[in-house]
Amino acid sequence: MCRAVSSQGRVSASETAETSTGELVVTGESTRLKRCAEQACAWVFWDVSKNRSRRWCSMRVCGNRAKARRYAARQEPSASD
Repeated sequence: MCRAVSSQGRVSASETAETSTGELVVTGESTRLKRCAEQACAWVFWDVSKNRSRRWCSMRVCGNRAKARRYAARQEPSASD
């Protein structure tokens, strides 16, 4: 892909981002760019999983929080008991 290069041989960040985004669209890899499923997290990550099923930016932080919340909700006694 062609890029505009300054007289000092540098490419601006915005030009690099445009080129990268264009490459993702052309190659069909844009589906691997995902937003973290954790509501409090605003991170975007590149899904490198084989079947493209990754949900969180970090299993250690966001994934653990979500799974801990689900576990705690299951452990609470229901109102019908």
